[in-house]
Order: sequence, then C-alpha cells, then structure tokens
Amino acid sequence: MNRERTEQEERRREERRQLEERGIEPYAYAFDTDAHAADLLAAFEDEKHGEEASGELRGSVAGRIRSLRVMGGSSFFDLQDESGRIQIYA
Repeated sequence: MNRERTEQEERRREERRQLEERGIEPYAYAFDTDAHAADLLAAFEDEKHGEEASGELRGSVAGRIRSLRVMGGSSFFDLQDESGRIQIYA
C-alpha cells in the first residue's frame, strides 16, 4: 500500500538529506549539559534577596519546559530537571 508523498514530505526529506551531507545529524540523540537547575538557582541566590547579581551566568541545562508565557516581546518559561525548577526570561 504505497501512497505518493506530499510536497511537504518531499521538502522535509530534501532538507534532511542536505543536513546529512553537511555532517549534521538531523535527529540528534545527545545533548551535553554542564549545569543543573539547582546550580543556577544557587548561583543567583543573592539576587533573590534584592542584591545585584555578579554577572551573567551561562550553562547548558537539559529538562522539560513545564509552562510557557508570552507577554508582548518577553517570554517566560519554567524548566524542570532532576534537581529542580527554574524560571527563564527570554
């Protein structure tokens, strides 16, 4: 029972082929993390008490987005991993 592929299916297959030719895995199966939600919360603990943060903190955290709120040009989302939950402003 073969059916013809739609134009969209063909376009997606072509895009996947182009990614593979460039050496990019289209269905990545790994993500390197270097922090947990609890680490980020601890780093910004002073800011929670009204003190100015010491600077920008960067980290790669893997988890689930539990809620997303878009308000004009701002977005907030809650990210949860095995160590806890953080709110992110983007």
